[in-house]
Amino acid sequence: MTSAPSSALVWEVATFDALPDYPSSTPAGVNGDQSHFGANTYHIGISELPSPGGYTNRTWEDKMPAAGSSWHSSATDESMSTADMVKNWNRHLAVFNDPSDPRRVYLAEYIGWNGVGSAERLDFQANTRTVASSDHKWHRHRAKRRRFYNSMEAAVGCISIDKGQTKEQYLASIGQGPAAPIGGNGEDDMSMVHKTEGGATTWAVVTPGGWSEISPPTQEMANALSIVTGASVGYSTPQAYALAKNWWMTNVVPANNPSASISDAQADAMANKIATAVISSDTNELTESDLTSVTEAVKQAFREGTA
Repeated sequence: MTSAPSSALVWEVATFDALPDYPSSTPAGVNGDQSHFGANTYHIGISELPSPGGYTNRTWEDKMPAAGSSWHSSATDESMSTADMVKNWNRHLAVFNDPSDPRRVYLAEYIGWNGVGSAERLDFQANTRTVASSDHKWHRHRAKRRRFYNSMEAAVGCISIDKGQTKEQYLASIGQGPAAPIGGNGEDDMSMVHKTEGGATTWAVVTPGGWSEISPPTQEMANALSIVTGASVGYSTPQAYALAKNWWMTNVVPANNPSASISDAQADAMANKIATAVISSDTNELTESDLTSVTEAVKQAFREGTA
């Protein structure tokens, strides 16, 4: 008999059903029932397939030894209302249509309904879209490639799709992109990021037009900057910081004004924000009377550190 669902699949089902996005969701099964043993389905283990070599056992990822187990399923079913089915379908279709989305590598197939016509099957390995049985109008079927049957990395990626995260948001969530959207659509939007390396913290001012590193002139300012909330996104490793900077410079800056640098207005706005945080911090003895001088010091740091 098919082994009990892996811990990763159990987590995935529980996490999906706790999402507020799908209020009607109800688990509809992981391991196949008796009717599944006559089909080449991801709901049963490789050893139980009626025709080894079928579509759930055709690639190296779905075969032993890569599959990791001959007795585990790698699929989940969820019953949902039409509205929830359509929402979930569209989120998977977006990933299916983007060959560069890293979450595609986890999926073998997705079967669901967009609310119009027949239910459909998205084959993430063959890159095909075909008609599926009508029972998939009320429940979605999602199968991971067998080698990911107990992968938490894959489970997290699948839940990211369920949440409707974009590719960029997913990459950010796993430390491979900006930790949060920085700035907005306006040229004056700006934020600040920092990294800590060897105990030393350094910062950068980020706008749609660039990513400019600065050097705080005093240790007091450095202490205050490290606790600024809502204005600074932190990166725990130089690698994560470098990835975020590269992503920003590659994807955001070219879409805005490539020649843009920090304007005087932007420098004033951020300097005032930082100086206020410095004054209010309990890591130094500065008071409101020092606000003007600290603001000027921050502006000077911008001028000296701006590329």
